[in-house]
Amino acid sequence: MAIEETKKFAKPSKLPFYFVLVCLFAVYLLGSIQLYKLLITRDVSNVLRAIGEFITNNFGIIALTILLLIIFSIIFVYVILKFASKYGKQLTIFVGLAFPIIIIIFVVVLMILAPASIPALIFFLLFPIVFLIIALLKYERLKLAGELVSMSASVILAEKEILLLSFLSGLFIFVTMIFDLLMVSYLWDILIYENEITAYTVAFLAFLASAWVIYSISFYFDGAIIAIVDDWYRNPDKDVANIKKGLKRAFDFIGSIVLLGFIFAILSAIERLSRLAQMRIRARGGGAAIILLILLIIRLIVSLFRAIFEFITFFTLPSIIIEQKGLKEGIKRSARLVWNHFIDVLLAYTAVNWAYGLLVLISFVLFGVAGFATGYFFLYYFLPFDRFIAALIMLLIFLVIGFIPTYIMIRPLYTVYRTLLLEYAIDRENKFTLPSRLPEHLKVKFEDIIRREGPRSKRIFAKPP
Repeated sequence: MAIEETKKFAKPSKLPFYFVLVCLFAVYLLGSIQLYKLLITRDVSNVLRAIGEFITNNFGIIALTILLLIIFSIIFVYVILKFASKYGKQLTIFVGLAFPIIIIIFVVVLMILAPASIPALIFFLLFPIVFLIIALLKYERLKLAGELVSMSASVILAEKEILLLSFLSGLFIFVTMIFDLLMVSYLWDILIYENEITAYTVAFLAFLASAWVIYSISFYFDGAIIAIVDDWYRNPDKDVANIKKGLKRAFDFIGSIVLLGFIFAILSAIERLSRLAQMRIRARGGGAAIILLILLIIRLIVSLFRAIFEFITFFTLPSIIIEQKGLKEGIKRSARLVWNHFIDVLLAYTAVNWAYGLLVLISFVLFGVAGFATGYFFLYYFLPFDRFIAALIMLLIFLVIGFIPTYIMIRPLYTVYRTLLLEYAIDRENKFTLPSRLPEHLKVKFEDIIRREGPRSKRIFAKPP
């Protein structure tokens, strides 16, 4: 629920959304043409026919494998989220301190083994040492990050439709990426004989169109997740959050959402175009070292700018959905919050991401063990292989397919985390007078931090603009 249910706001124009629809149509149309051209070729038809025969001949074992994967996916996702909701704080603190220590030890060992590389390796010691010092000096902030990691998992367990939104987002993005590759293949066949300016211009527009569609889909579903979390958080006495309401709240600001996606799409298209240019120049050969160097510098500059912009806009999407701001105001709001809450955002990009990465590792270990055990003790009876080979085959299948539920589970955790961090910002600005589900022990802890750190800590979050 928004901070004020009856608050009036001017909905942004949906005109950018219609441009995204045009891009979506273009990507899928050109991709479909190339797909049709591939399907009517003899080689592809033979491959599809062979795949169909294989599925028909082994339908039973394939169906059983899929059923087992679904069962294990449901169990593992629930177990990992439950684990994160209970031990997320300890997990975040552990990786936040252990990971930089491991890097420091690893680099020092390399220095001992290869003294000649010490000047270069010193650079790689700077980040872990600086981060470790920050983590120790701001240990309470690291604990806060861990509390929010636990709370993020609890939110998803309470609002399981978030997982459905994550699945839909991943599905649409995956399909769009497939059609993007088909579109690029189709255009490549046409533009390979055109002059450089025409080829690169069309390629850039194609890259921009597909990137805009992908970012818009991703941000829209993230916006729906943010709305669900906001409804859950701001209604402690009654759960009013639901997927329909979340999608509607996000669509109310679809204009701002797709404009934010457009900024990232431009940067992505420039990076992709520079990679394409590098590939074409290398393929032709010749003395183009200067051009390759220039392209490399461009990619580095764009990558650096995108990283900085992503850092600055950490709170932009939650601010657009929750505080009902336009894109420009949302970026300004996010920049102010990031500036006044730098440590917490830094921890979100480091310790929190590392904690989620460890959850991914745990998920893959579970799927790998389950796949190996399934093949070794059960499915080998139905396969024309010995026990160990059957176990290895199922291990690989479970690891590959296990990426899907792992992605669906992990992806929304970070969005929920960002949302909860903004909710706390709003609570601080309103002196905790708004209804919320923030646990009482966290309120006490935050106030204790403020008392110990003095007046400066009260400016952790800027006043509302």
